[in-house]
Amino acid sequence: REEFHDLVSGNQITLTWTPCPGTIVVLYRNGSRYDDLDEWSIAGRVITMLDSFGISAGSGSSGESVYVEYYQNGL
Repeated sequence: REEFHDLVSGNQITLTWTPCPGTIVVLYRNGSRYDDLDEWSIAGRVITMLDSFGISAGSGSSGESVYVEYYQNGL
């Protein structure tokens, strides 16, 4: 599991490892599970979100959080 916090701009994150081919990658954005690949895509280690990151209403000055669960390639 990898965690990314305080995301305030852009629409991509880069994973430390490449997910194993043929396995499921699970993505959570601000606590909500994103199952629909119309909202995000993955190529190698790079995840691209359809909507850019920003400061959410009620979150103060902090940005968004993304959690990604996946099996690492080569482990």
